[in-house]
Amino acid sequence: MGVPPDDVDDVSQEVFVQVYRYLATFEARADIRTWLYRICLSQAGRLRRRVRVTRLVAGIFQRPGAAAQEPSADPGFSDEEAQRRVRVALDQLGEKHRAVLLLFEVEGLTGDEIARVMECPVATVWSRLHYARQSFTRAIEEGDLAALRKERSREPLDVLEPVTGERRYHAT
Repeated sequence: MGVPPDDVDDVSQEVFVQVYRYLATFEARADIRTWLYRICLSQAGRLRRRVRVTRLVAGIFQRPGAAAQEPSADPGFSDEEAQRRVRVALDQLGEKHRAVLLLFEVEGLTGDEIARVMECPVATVWSRLHYARQSFTRAIEEGDLAALRKERSREPLDVLEPVTGERRYHAT
């Protein structure tokens, strides 16, 4: 299911915990193998999301000048740029949305656990997570657009200034 060998034990343990926790609520309408497979897929997906997000967020808390231990999640820009974009995107979120996003994506808490921590209904947790993900994604994408605009503003117009013969650049 795409789980690295080093993480198989952890994911397997999470699967067993989920099975133990929810076996009493299992309804025989579905085959138990299908149910177990769905739990395995879910836990493998949670691990992949957590690794991807943690890789970007972890660099924020490293000391300046410390080398990143993981490769960049997006080869299109450096680890420092990824960390900067994540920091800016997180800063743009409201406190409650940022907390829910980090608790779910980085800390790996369930919706029920987050609801207890945040002292709100579980439905509110899912709503906040939905909007936090949207805002986070939009902030990252806007960072991409801003970087593209900045890059384009430095592209030559291929027009030579008549008096000096120098190239003119787009205005910012």
